[in-house]
Amino acid sequence: MVTWTFLANVYATLVVPLMAQLQAMLGGVCATMQPIALAMVLLWVCFVGMDIANGSKTMQDAVRDFFIAGTVLGALNTAQFTQYISDFFLQAVPNTVSAALGGNGSPVAGLDTVLDMAVTAGAKTFEALPSYALKTIPLTIGILVFLILALVSVGYCFAVFMTAAIINVLAVVVGPVFLACAATPQTRRFAGGWLGVLVGGCATQFMALATILLLTGGEQRLIQSTVVLARGDNSNSLSTLWSLAQCGLLMALCTGVVKKIPAIGQAIAGGVYHGTAGARAATFGAAATGASIAYGAAKGAAGAAAKQMAAAGFARAAKPTGPSLSAGKIP
Repeated sequence: MVTWTFLANVYATLVVPLMAQLQAMLGGVCATMQPIALAMVLLWVCFVGMDIANGSKTMQDAVRDFFIAGTVLGALNTAQFTQYISDFFLQAVPNTVSAALGGNGSPVAGLDTVLDMAVTAGAKTFEALPSYALKTIPLTIGILVFLILALVSVGYCFAVFMTAAIINVLAVVVGPVFLACAATPQTRRFAGGWLGVLVGGCATQFMALATILLLTGGEQRLIQSTVVLARGDNSNSLSTLWSLAQCGLLMALCTGVVKKIPAIGQAIAGGVYHGTAGARAATFGAAATGASIAYGAAKGAAGAAAKQMAAAGFARAAKPTGPSLSAGKIP
């Protein structure tokens, strides 16, 4: 069997060191953003005080905003950010999905196994072909097509997984910058967008990982049966080629699934962004809208009361206090 470890080596030499460098960079980025976020909160507090003074913001809404700002400042601590964001999105979720589906070691090592077995199955099928026969030519072409399909399918799955993994790493690196934006309501939409990107990338990564592990298990069983068939004394080259075609069909189906995964991850990210935007509107926009409505209602009620009082006062002032001279009655 061919020993193919290229994809696992790429993952080990590219993503793993990048994650290690990330852990070293997070401390500096968090330490830089903590005072900036604190300054944003202090400046925002000044405006909140004025809003409370003029009645456009209630104390309850201000307390809720203070709680969110305090949570953000706490999350910008290096240990907290590493534990609840970096480790969760980059290690906990992918490792949990991999372990649940029976994977171990490198998450892309299964793709190397699939390529190893595909090449072995193709070689055994080629050895089973008759040496001097016209049917050898189309069957050989069929074997080459299968090998090309296997390489393209595995390469595409690997590309999607690696792209999602790298996007997740980059999103976590700049995470403290956007997390600091969540300290104030005016900039919270930027934090919502960042969270959407992070969740979308994580969803793409673990869905691609799940598909890779399922592809590995299914392809290993199919290709192993093909190899056994090719090694048999009564092996038939056409039946062996048909078994390879079934393996290629499974690869094509898995590739089609992986092709849709980025769009699904993007949809999930969009839902997270709109959800955070909706939560922001419900949490912080409702207070302003309610205050505006209450202020308008109070202003209208005060205006109506003033008009009624003015009309009543005018009527009392215009009412004669004695006998009417216009009627000819003299006191």
